[in-house]
Amino acid sequence: MNLSGLSILTSIAGDIWISGNPSFDSLSGLDNVTSIEGFIKIDSNDALISLTGLDSIDAGSISDLYITDNSSLSTCEALSVCYYLSSGSGTIEIHDNAIGCNSQEEVEAACVWIGVPDMDVESMFTIFPNPAKSEINISTDDGKEIDEVSIYTLTGQRIMKDRPVNGNIDISGLQPGMYIVEVTIENIRLREKLMVR
Repeated sequence: MNLSGLSILTSIAGDIWISGNPSFDSLSGLDNVTSIEGFIKIDSNDALISLTGLDSIDAGSISDLYITDNSSLSTCEALSVCYYLSSGSGTIEIHDNAIGCNSQEEVEAACVWIGVPDMDVESMFTIFPNPAKSEINISTDDGKEIDEVSIYTLTGQRIMKDRPVNGNIDISGLQPGMYIVEVTIENIRLREKLMVR
């Protein structure tokens, strides 16, 4: 059971509350939601293992965060959750989930390398130039193909999603400032900061 039927949603004028669904296993139908006006509460969903699907939500639109009693949930480091934990001022409750998502401290530790434990991001891919103005080139050090590139604001809102052509991404539409570039290589997500001038 999942939320694939909700993939047309881009915003929610209220809360996200998913509770008491023993066969619910994915949040992927929420991939296109970029803002909400309320809390996120994920509780008592025994088959859920990851919060992937919440990545694009602007952390600034989240009022409170509750992730509790999901016995299989071990991957909580969705980008929106990480940014909310670093800047959120509302209530935060994270407990009684699987190891890796059993406390706020565990999730914050996972957010450091979002999905890439014990890996040196700089040895995996390179962004050039950085700072950049109108275009960036992304290359992998081992020649692996880049599946997808997403660019997020510092509040966790995805503002761009593309597949590079010869490693190049047009960023001429971005305002000057700091962004997070997420590169997906063989289902591994890697993130690095990008300064746009």
